[in-house]
Amino acid sequence: MSALSSSGGLLLCMFLALGGHITSGSEHREALYVGDVSTNSVFKFPLHGNQEGHAFVQPGSGGLDGPRGIIFDGKRHLLVVNQNVDQSFPGEILRYGACSGEFLGALVSHTDPHPPFAPRGIVLKDNILYVADEGDGVTGRLARYDGTTGAFLGDLPVPETIVDEFNSTDFRPRSLVFGPDGLLYVSLFLSPDGFPNSGAVVRYNTHHAEFVDVFIAGTQANGNPYDLNRPEGLVFGPDGKLYITRYALRKDQNLPRLTRYFSSASKRTPTIQTRS
Repeated sequence: MSALSSSGGLLLCMFLALGGHITSGSEHREALYVGDVSTNSVFKFPLHGNQEGHAFVQPGSGGLDGPRGIIFDGKRHLLVVNQNVDQSFPGEILRYGACSGEFLGALVSHTDPHPPFAPRGIVLKDNILYVADEGDGVTGRLARYDGTTGAFLGDLPVPETIVDEFNSTDFRPRSLVFGPDGLLYVSLFLSPDGFPNSGAVVRYNTHHAEFVDVFIAGTQANGNPYDLNRPEGLVFGPDGKLYITRYALRKDQNLPRLTRYFSSASKRTPTIQTRS
């Protein structure tokens, strides 16, 4: 059982400083594909040679307005979650040719009865798409769709209490990745008001569609040392560790984010390393 994910990351999930997202599918190992919100396009960057990056999906193609997570579905399609920024309608999941970048229609349209309002991260496993939806400013959700038809398969449950004073109304998912333990890891931004260290990574058992636990949190309670401020991208490295990108703990949100990693073996004794 394989899983593909993106919400912006190194290879699969790093969130770029420019606001785009990055992916590298098994079908396209020799290039990086970056969703650029500044041009509303998807750029392709060859990994070898001296070729420059170019627009693979043209600006605005298919109504692209706020591209976020990007994945290849293994069926010759590039799937892009589109937020439809500053529009009067919700987001959607758009489908493009994996080789041509041509728009092939919406897998989940904004006119669908259950569209993602502000989609961000996306992961595909066993032909089920899991989409991190930041929601409409009240609360977020983890939506599931059929990877072939786009049919809505329901939401994963949101826990009533997440950590400390944060509850279900603070649930704002950003990135998704499946871990070596088979669980779905989800990064959360808990406070829209800039509460320091208001981030967490939670886990789900998707087979039973149930919440498992809080893997790591960065709240101020009890002198928590993790400084997990606004976590974004998630990816498991070949060393078995979970790498997390996050914002620097400063009011200036344009500062480069730092990377931390934690052992997936035990949430109680994480190994921490910070890099600029």
